[in-house]
Amino acid sequence: MRHISASSIDRLLKHERKKLEIKGRKGTKPGTLLKQQIAIRTWAEWDENCPGFMEIDLVAHEGGNSRGDFAQTLNMVDVWSGWTELVAIKNKASKWVREAIEKSKEDF
Repeated sequence: MRHISASSIDRLLKHERKKLEIKGRKGTKPGTLLKQQIAIRTWAEWDENCPGFMEIDLVAHEGGNSRGDFAQTLNMVDVWSGWTELVAIKNKASKWVREAIEKSKEDF
């Protein structure tokens, strides 16, 4: 009969366990190209006393695994009224985001 200590088993399986770890979630990353192309208003420039100033974000539904395509929810909130529009989209490709925003504008 052969014997091995728990610490030796842990040491031998270290690399295999590392492969099974869930990697950190990767969401939207800021990029300098987008910063130059999109006009971003600060809170000081918002008029919160009238409708039309929106906060928009994507919520990922990847279930802990950010690899591949998975559903996203485009979440749009009017700052003044609190009105919320939620639109499910296929992934975060600009095509789907743009279509969801356009559809929401038509629904208003």
